[in-house]
Amino acid sequence: MQSRQGGPAPVYNESVRSLIVVLSVIAGLMLLQRPAQAGILDEVRLEFISGDVTGDVRGQGTATVSARITNIGDRNLNGVRIAAYYSPYDTFPDEFADWLLHEFLLEPPLKPGKSVVLQFQDPKAYEYIQLELRRANFDLRIVVNGEQLASEGLVRIEDGAAYMQSRDLVGIIGGELKYDAEADRVELRRGDRVLLYKDGRRSIDVNEERRALSHPVIQIEGRTWVPVESICRELEISCEIDHSLNVLTLSFEPLPEAG
Repeated sequence: MQSRQGGPAPVYNESVRSLIVVLSVIAGLMLLQRPAQAGILDEVRLEFISGDVTGDVRGQGTATVSARITNIGDRNLNGVRIAAYYSPYDTFPDEFADWLLHEFLLEPPLKPGKSVVLQFQDPKAYEYIQLELRRANFDLRIVVNGEQLASEGLVRIEDGAAYMQSRDLVGIIGGELKYDAEADRVELRRGDRVLLYKDGRRSIDVNEERRALSHPVIQIEGRTWVPVESICRELEISCEIDHSLNVLTLSFEPLPEAG
């Protein structure tokens, strides 16, 4: 265990600082099932920095906690979920312990090798504190027909959907891309499929048949971004996203070479 002191003085009859004891996370001490994201959590390091509990009773009250997150993976880290456990006793939590969850969106994303200090507060807390990393949201890895691509910046998550620029998607799956300035729309041709779409629309024309999109086509910094899953479905391309591992997998038959 490691004892730390610091932060604002609590409201006691005597002005003293609360003792914060951080319980180290020791693998194997608790027989808990590893979460589905266990592998990806190895790409993030969570370090306790400080924690103070202030209130009318020593060791009880509002906790102010600081922790450092370090991206030790090879892609941008976009967000994390940290769980905090508080106890009046120097003991490890059991499987029924009450953990408080905190979500952090990292903007801009945390690049590989970089760190950031996060802070949060919890009421009705106690002086013994344990932190755990429960979730990490990285840029999606892109795996195409079994091969991983260099994918930094290719995919963005908007409103829960994965988006790619039209030209980047066509560069991966093949096909032709044209912009019709008069009609203000994009034409994507691949094989016997012709897709027509516009920025801001929640519909798309597929071989002259109008179909609804689960997420709209959007524009970011003057570029057209399309919802990958919807577009791939219309092109009859297999597209699967594993949100626990942050991996986007595309499977398709390559187009025949011209000539």
